[in-house]
Parts: sequence; structure tokens; C-alpha cells
Amino acid sequence: PVSLEPRLARLLISLGHRTDFTPTTIIDPFCGTGGIAIEGVLSGLNVLASDLDPRMVSGTEENLQWASGSENSAEWDVQVTGVGMIPDVWGKISGAVFAFDPPYGRNAWKSDDGVQLLLRACSAAKTIDDTGSLCTLLPTDPTIFDNNSNDSLDPIVMGVPWSELANQIIDRGWNPVLTAPIKVHRSLARLLVVAHPSH
Repeated sequence: PVSLEPRLARLLISLGHRTDFTPTTIIDPFCGTGGIAIEGVLSGLNVLASDLDPRMVSGTEENLQWASGSENSAEWDVQVTGVGMIPDVWGKISGAVFAFDPPYGRNAWKSDDGVQLLLRACSAAKTIDDTGSLCTLLPTDPTIFDNNSNDSLDPIVMGVPWSELANQIIDRGWNPVLTAPIKVHRSLARLLVVAHPSH
């Protein structure tokens, strides 16, 4: 699997900060090889990470052992579990930034399964810390960059218009406060989304 570019991982973590909120913990429920988790530990934050693939969890643990070193006080835990189970695994905490890059493949911006995975992540995040921040990168149609396209006004994100997906995110307790497109390659872009509690 391709790991998230370190500067994008660090960006997700940085955008989780707010004037009224200083995070203590990064939670990545789709950790893969641990790109976001590594940047969290290197930033001095505690990390909770999970993935369904035991090989990914093992790789993340190895990477975090390297990143944490002897002088880093950050604590971390990596579990083999699905996103819907993370509230049972870690319980309620405060000071959490949910920073994640959901799994996707070529043309995954058209996948209904991806939407359900995202919405489960939003619900789990709200259960764990309803005062935290949520920062993610979602696959979208590259026409988002076409200045003369109506799609750039309401881009297709994970197979649905962004306006519909944003409403579903709001229904799960998160208010998208920032969106920005990021080019991946000719046939895929990502939409950076930062969301704060909607209460």
C-alpha cells in the first residue's frame, strides 16, 4: 500500500488544532503503515491507531517504535479492529484529533462502501470525543480543478455530491469548516475536510 505523504499527514494533524482546543491524542482508524501515526508521535502527541489488516498493524507498530525513540514521551496503541469498534476499544477520551485517510483504490471516489466507512468513522469519532476535531482526505473526481465545470461548485466526493455528503457528516455531529482540493494524479484528487463539533 502507498503511505500518505508525510507533509499531508502532518497537515491533517496541524489542522486539528483550534484556538479553543489543543489536542493531546491523534486517532487514525485506517492507519495502514502508520504515516499519520508517525507524524503524531513526532509531534509529541499520543496516538491511537487501528486497521483491519494485521500486517498493517504490525508495520505501524514497527514504525512507531522507530519514531518514538528514547527521548519521546508520546504514548501509542495500535489495534487490529474495524472503525465501528474503536469506541469499545479505546472508550471516551478528550483532546482527540481524528486524522485519517480512508482506504481507497482507483476510482474509489465512486464507491458507496467508502461513504459508509466514512460515516462510521464520523460516528465513532463523535462517541469517543464529541469536542475533538476531525480531519480527513476524501477521494474525489479530479474535475474539481476545472474552473469552468459546474462540478467544481458541488464536486462528487466518494460517489455523491459534496453537499449531500456534508449533510450526512453534519447529521453525525461534525460541521465541515474547511474544504480544499488536493491533486493526486490525472484520474484522482482528494478533498481535504476539516470538521469541528456541530453542537
